[in-house]
Amino acid sequence: MTVERWAWLIAMSDAPDAQLLDWAGSFSIPPSVEVSGGRLDFDSYVPERRAIRLIVDNATVSMAIQPNVTCVNPVFELHNAPGTLLSVALGNRSLRQGEYAWDGHTLWLDAKIAQPERLRLKFALQLSRAILKSESELQRKLD
Repeated sequence: MTVERWAWLIAMSDAPDAQLLDWAGSFSIPPSVEVSGGRLDFDSYVPERRAIRLIVDNATVSMAIQPNVTCVNPVFELHNAPGTLLSVALGNRSLRQGEYAWDGHTLWLDAKIAQPERLRLKFALQLSRAILKSESELQRKLD
């Protein structure tokens, strides 16, 4: 038995067919992601929102993104983000404010990723969380 999932992308656009095919492929086939400074959530991909879900464990998160097809405007849902997002870098360059959107939980990139890339995120630690972490490290050293 063959099971298929269909998604209807309905809109009017003057975009060329190649761009529309990139969008459709990106919607249906998420990239592979390897994470350091965090981990993939149990449900690591949410097709309804086209979002890759991560749990953040550190103030610096690095992701190796391996697209299976061209990845257009990837979306990341970041749980337990430790504070304010200080910087976003894709490949060898820092992204400017208009090249991404961050609402404290969801990161959207205005990017087209056709080759393997590294995405790096830096967060400002919230003071209370940093103090708790340093206190627990001190307690472990004393024990």
